[in-house]
Amino acid sequence: MDASGADRERLDDSTSSATSRGWLWRVAMAMQNGALVLLPVGFIGLTLTDAWLAPEESPYSFLFAGGILCAIGSIYLAIYQHDIDE
Repeated sequence: MDASGADRERLDDSTSSATSRGWLWRVAMAMQNGALVLLPVGFIGLTLTDAWLAPEESPYSFLFAGGILCAIGSIYLAIYQHDIDE
C-alpha cells in the first residue's frame, strides 16, 4: 500500500520534529553546563578581586552575567522542549 500525501507529510514532520528536539536538547545541555562553569568563576572572581565596588569594569561581571543568562536560557529551552513532547 502506498501512503497518501497526508501520511507522507506527517512522517516528514515527525522526522524534522525529532531533529529539532535533539538539537534543542543539545543546546539546553550546553547552556546548563556553561552556567555551571560561568556562575562560580564569575562569582569567585568578583569576590576575590573586590570588583563588587565597580562591577562594570570587571571581566568577572560579564562571566557572572553570562552564567545567569545561560541558566535562564536552559530553563526556558527545557520548558519549550517539554511542550513539544506533549
